[in-house]
Amino acid sequence: MMERLRYLSSIVADVGEIFLYVAPVTCVPLIVALIFAEWHMLLPMAAVPAILFVLGIVLRSLPRHERGVRLSMAFCSVALFLLLAPLVSAVPFILGAQMSPVDALFEAMAGWTGTAFTMMQSLDSAPRTLLFWRSFMQWVGGIGIIAFAIAIGSSTGLFRSKIFRTESRDEPFLPTLVT
Repeated sequence: MMERLRYLSSIVADVGEIFLYVAPVTCVPLIVALIFAEWHMLLPMAAVPAILFVLGIVLRSLPRHERGVRLSMAFCSVALFLLLAPLVSAVPFILGAQMSPVDALFEAMAGWTGTAFTMMQSLDSAPRTLLFWRSFMQWVGGIGIIAFAIAIGSSTGLFRSKIFRTESRDEPFLPTLVT
């Protein structure tokens, strides 16, 4: 039981670290709100980096008992981030578009996972800042998933052993770039 709590506290601390990296990036929609003079969207959009920053500080302050990073910890950290980030990212949809919490959560989850499904009735009448926020979440979420896959693939040797194997030969194809 204690081992699982140590493991979980390390994962949660890693999620806090991710939140601290993502918080400044989520300030970009504030610039869009200023450009389009959508003053009513400033507070809903400012809530996201503020909440992420506070959560990041709190979660990062938890003790890390695991010294090394295990592959399972990395997977759990990213999965937990992809579950918690939409909860925070739904705030602009609730405050700025008066969506129900369930619809806003669906919208944010679709954004972070890059599916681009929407619960918005009319995209034409939605605030431009909110439309940018949807697109921005899709972009950051997509890049994050790709970066995570590359990091995991590089650290586990997956790229060297599986992906760069050619079908015409039995010996592995080795990349020419030093990783």
